[in-house]
Amino acid sequence: MSREIRTSRFDVFVDWLESRRDDRAIMAELRRGFSPGTEHYVWKHLAPWCELASRKSRTIYTAVAACYAFHPECTAEGNLGTTLRRIAQSLGSPGEDTQKAFEGRLRRLLACVRSVEVCRHLRQIIGLASQHGIPINYRQLLKDLLVWDKDPDRIKVSWAAEYWRKQKEPSDDAVPNTNKA
Repeated sequence: MSREIRTSRFDVFVDWLESRRDDRAIMAELRRGFSPGTEHYVWKHLAPWCELASRKSRTIYTAVAACYAFHPECTAEGNLGTTLRRIAQSLGSPGEDTQKAFEGRLRRLLACVRSVEVCRHLRQIIGLASQHGIPINYRQLLKDLLVWDKDPDRIKVSWAAEYWRKQKEPSDDAVPNTNKA
């Protein structure tokens, strides 16, 4: 199976979620995926998309579907590191370094060895994103989780780079030169 087909499969799944956004019954069933005792309600919706017999695949798709049902605000930009940075920035007042105070959440994700561990942390992060109106790149999140176990360092570095990304500052050309020789 080519990488292009896999990529489009992620997109098709998130497109399916977006097309069901206004179906309150389906969204309620998908939110049940947050609880191990009720996650089986989600399986009938996931069967066309993932291998239900695979714990990893089932856990990832269940987590992403539950997160989407809880906070269906999508973006096509960034990754989970971007989301965490935006949440941190929204928590503070101007001049306050909330990003540094919030980085413990990112570090907990970076300490995860398996993708299913990351899935356990998502509910709280998505809840904060929802509270602050920050959209999630669900396509990228699904891709990252599905390849996590094969190449976790690549995903971790990508999330960390986005979280600690330097904000654009005015260029030196934009600052008038007041020193006259």
